[in-house]
Amino acid sequence: MSPREPVVPTSVPNRTHNLAIAAAALLALTACHNNDDPPPEIGVAPDPIVGANDNLPGVVVTIESVNGASPGHAGVGERVSVDFTVKTDSGEPLEVATLTRGAIMISGPTFNYQRVIASQSDVLTASTKRALGAYTYTFAEPIPATYLPPLNDTDHFTAGELTGQPLLSGTYTVALELRKDYTVDGVTYRDPGNATMDFLIGDALSIEPREVVTLANCNQCHSQLRAHGDNRDKITNCVVCHTTGAEDRNNPDIANGTPDITIDFKVMIHKIHSGRHLPSVLGVTTNADGTRKYDATPKPYEIMGFNDQLVDFSEVAIPVWPSLLTPMPRDGGYTALNTPPTTEGARRQGLENEMRSAPVACAKCHGDPDGDGPLPAPAQGGLAYSQPSIAACGSCHDDWVPDHLYTSNSSTMPIQRDNAACKECHRVSGTSLDVMDAHLHPLLNPNLARGVVLDVQSVTDVGNGNGKFETGERVRVTMTIKDDSGADIPATSLSRLDAVISGPTTNPNLVHYVRVFPAGLGSGPTYTFNVPQNVYYESIGVSSAGNQTFTTARAPHWNVSGAATTLLLRTGLGAMTVLTGNATVTQNFIDVTPGTGASFAKDDFIVIEDAVPARREYMRVQWVQGDRLWFSSQYSPNYAANLLRAHAPNSTVHKVIVPVNAQGVAQPIATSKYMLDKTLGTIVETSEFGDGEVIASYTTDFVVPAYFPGALNDSPVLDQGWGDWTGLPLLPGTYKFGIYGARQFNVVVDGETTGYTEASTPKVTQLLFGSATEIETVARIDSSEGCYRCHNDIQFHGGSRRGFDTCLLCHGNAGSEDAANYVYPTGEPSPGVTIDFRTMLHKIHHGKDLTAGADYKVAGFGGGASSYEEVEFPVMPGGTKECVVCHGPNSEAWVQPAPRKHPDAFLPTRSWRAACGSCHDSDAATAHINVNTAIFGVFGAESCEVCHGVGKDLDVRTVHHTR
Repeated sequence: MSPREPVVPTSVPNRTHNLAIAAAALLALTACHNNDDPPPEIGVAPDPIVGANDNLPGVVVTIESVNGASPGHAGVGERVSVDFTVKTDSGEPLEVATLTRGAIMISGPTFNYQRVIASQSDVLTASTKRALGAYTYTFAEPIPATYLPPLNDTDHFTAGELTGQPLLSGTYTVALELRKDYTVDGVTYRDPGNATMDFLIGDALSIEPREVVTLANCNQCHSQLRAHGDNRDKITNCVVCHTTGAEDRNNPDIANGTPDITIDFKVMIHKIHSGRHLPSVLGVTTNADGTRKYDATPKPYEIMGFNDQLVDFSEVAIPVWPSLLTPMPRDGGYTALNTPPTTEGARRQGLENEMRSAPVACAKCHGDPDGDGPLPAPAQGGLAYSQPSIAACGSCHDDWVPDHLYTSNSSTMPIQRDNAACKECHRVSGTSLDVMDAHLHPLLNPNLARGVVLDVQSVTDVGNGNGKFETGERVRVTMTIKDDSGADIPATSLSRLDAVISGPTTNPNLVHYVRVFPAGLGSGPTYTFNVPQNVYYESIGVSSAGNQTFTTARAPHWNVSGAATTLLLRTGLGAMTVLTGNATVTQNFIDVTPGTGASFAKDDFIVIEDAVPARREYMRVQWVQGDRLWFSSQYSPNYAANLLRAHAPNSTVHKVIVPVNAQGVAQPIATSKYMLDKTLGTIVETSEFGDGEVIASYTTDFVVPAYFPGALNDSPVLDQGWGDWTGLPLLPGTYKFGIYGARQFNVVVDGETTGYTEASTPKVTQLLFGSATEIETVARIDSSEGCYRCHNDIQFHGGSRRGFDTCLLCHGNAGSEDAANYVYPTGEPSPGVTIDFRTMLHKIHHGKDLTAGADYKVAGFGGGASSYEEVEFPVMPGGTKECVVCHGPNSEAWVQPAPRKHPDAFLPTRSWRAACGSCHDSDAATAHINVNTAIFGVFGAESCEVCHGVGKDLDVRTVHHTR
C-alpha cells in the first residue's frame, strides 16, 4: 500500500438527505459569495479517525481562485482573496479549525521570483467557511508597491534581487500550506498539504507559469517530497521562498551561522545533489590567471536549517548512472598533473576524477520523468539549457570565480561579472561548449556508444536432446550480436563476453561462471557454440624418452586467444606435509600440519595424494594463510577453483617443481614441441619435453555437474544457513542461463584519452534442469524499474556489467561473498561479508542508518573496500522502511521471506536472518535474530513467522508501516 493511501474513518456520521440538499443549495449560493457576509449554517465535517495500522488520511489543498479587484487579477493596494478547499485523499472535507498549521504568501513574478507578501500565519483563524471543506482567505495586507527583501537578506547575494523596487507587471503566485497532526499510540504524525495558483498583477494579460522541474521529477527518487518538518510537499511551494538572493539563516546571533550560502532554489538544489563532487567541498578553485588551484581550503556544503542546526550535504551524490561511477572525459592537462608521478600529482588527479563524476543527467530533473509514460515533462524544462547564468552554472562549477579568467581545454573564458555574454558561447547545443553537449555523457552519446545487443535464439541441451539439462550434458547457445541500429557486431570486437548459470530459482546457487572468448566463436553473424569451461592442472601422462601421444580427459579444446591450451612439466617434488582434516569435494582450501604452511607460497603448484594415481590431484596455491592453503573462486582465471576429489586426513601434500623463467614464473612447454588436435584433445610430442609428468590446462565444453560447485569467493564462513549449497546435489528445477558482453571505445579531448566500456544488458533464458517439468519463476521485485526510477541505469565493475538482471546473475546467488583475501591477499579483510543482494543491497541503501556504520565494508575487485555510511535512501517519509518502492506495489516477496530448502542440507537456510538482519544490525537486533533463528540440529528452523508472519501482531507490513 502507498503510505498516502486513503483511510476510511472507522466512524463517520451519516449525512442526511436534507443536509445533502442544503449543502447543494449552499454551494449554488456561495458561487458569488461576499466575504463580508456571514455564511449560512452549513454543518461540521467529521474529524477523521486514524487507527493503529491506518495510513494518514491526507490533506489535499486546492486553490480554486485568486482575486483582487477583479477575478484572477490584482493591483498595488488591493487586498487579495483566495478561495480554496481542503479534503482528505478520499475526498472527505476537512475543517480548517481542526488543522494544526496554516500559512500563505505571495511571490513573483514567475520569471524571477521575489517576495511580495511574507508568509502569513493566520490562515486557520482568518479563513471564512463557504461550505464543507471550502474556505476563503483574504490577506489583511494589500499588495505592496515594492518587493520585500529575500529571506535572511544580506549584501552577499544581490544579483537579480529587486528589493525595494516597484512591482513588475506579470504572473505571481499564491502559495498555501496546511497541515493536520494525528496522534497514534502516543506518536504524533504530520499530514501536510500544499497548493499554489498563479494570478496577474499590473498590466499583464496572460498567465505565464514557471515549471522548470515538476514534483514528479523529484518524486522519482523521493517518492513523496517532504521538507521543513513535513510542512512542505510541493515543488511549486518551494520556489516562492527560495527566491533570488535568499540566504540561509546566517544571522550573526546564531552560533553556527553560515554566511555566503544562498538558498536560491536553482543554486541550492544543484549544490545539494552534487555535494560530494563540488570543487569547493574538495578544495579546488581558480587562480586569477585562470589556472586551477588544487590547494584551497575545503569548504563543506552546509545549510542552516530552521532548527538552528547545520545540515551537511558534502557527501550527497545523485544516484544517476552513468556519471555516478563512470566519470566524464578527462580535461587537457590531466596526465601532466601526475607527470612525473608524485603523491601530490595523484591527489590532484583524484580531485579531478571526483569532479568529473558530478551529475550531468540534467534531464533527470528537467525532462520527462517517466519516459514514454503518462507524466508530462516540465513545461519549461528547456530553460535549463537555454538560460545559462552565473548562479545556475556556478552552482555546480563552483571552482569558477567570475572575477577571474577561467582556462579549460586550451580555451580561456574572460572575466564574466554578469550574465550578458553567457549565451554567446554556451548555446543550447551544437558545440562542445554548448549546454546539452557539455553535459552529454559519452555512454549516452549515440555517436560514440552505438549499443551492444545480444539476441539468444536458443539454449539447448547436448545429450539426450529432451529439452532438459541433466548431469553430464553440455549447453549449446545460438545467438547474434548487434548494435542499437540492428547492424551486426563481430564477436571479436567485444572486450568481454561472460556466461552464468545459476539456480534453482527458489534459492539460486552458482552452477557455472565463465569468460567466453570471442576468438572461439567463429565468423558469425550467427554464433553457435557450447558454453566453455576451464580445466586446470590435469595429469595427462608421463613424458620419457621418445615422442609420445597424450590425451586429455575431455575434448574439444578451444585453444584460442585468451583460452589457450598450456602444458607444464613436473620435474620434481619439494616440501611435503599432510592434511590435518578432511578435504571435501568442492572445497577451495586445505589445512596442513601446523607450522608447515610456511613451506609454501603463492603460485606454488602442489599435488595431493601423489602416491595414489587414482586419488592424485594437482592444485595451484593462491594464498597461504598460516597453515591453510587457499585455491580460488569460480571467477578467478588461472587457478582451479576447488577440489574435484575428497581427501582424507593425513593425505600427503607435496610442492611440485616445474620449470620457471627468469622472473620465477612457471614456464609452459613451448607449443613448438607438440601438435594439438583440438577436436580429439590429443597432444603429439614432436620435440622431447623431458622427463616428468605432463600437466594440462585447457578450455573445453562445460558439462552440467552433479553437485553445486561453489559460490563466488566461497569460504566456510557462509554456510548452508545462508543458503550456500556448495557440494550438495543439483536439484531439479528452473535455472537461469545468462550471457552479457561489452566493448570499449576512447574519447579524446584536448590531447587526453579517456576509455569507456559500453555493456549490453543480459540475455537471460530460463532452463529446466533434471526432472522439472514447468518453468518456475520467482520474482522478488516487480521489475527492474524499481531500480531505474532513481538510477536510470546500472553499470558496475568498470562498466562491463549493465542492468539489474546482470547483477542478479551473480549477486542473486546464495553464499556469494565479497572479494576474498585468497584472491587479493593485500586487500581489506572482510570475512563473511555476503554480496547476495537480499543482504548487500539492503545494507548499502540503509548505509547511513546502519549501526555498523563505516564498519560495514564490501571488498571489490582488487581487494579495496567500500563503506556506505554516507548513503541515505532518498525516499520520503520512511526511507528504507518503504519496501514497496524497490520491490514494487505488486510484490509480496518482502512481506515474508520464502523458505529455501535442500533435502540433503544439514542446516536449514535462515532466510529471515539474511533479509531482516541486513538493516536491523544493532547488537540487540542481532541477538534477537540469533535467538529466534537458532539452529537446533537438522530439524532446526526460524521462528520469526510466529510474530512477524502475515496477519500476526508484528507483521512485516505493520512494522514497516510509514505515515
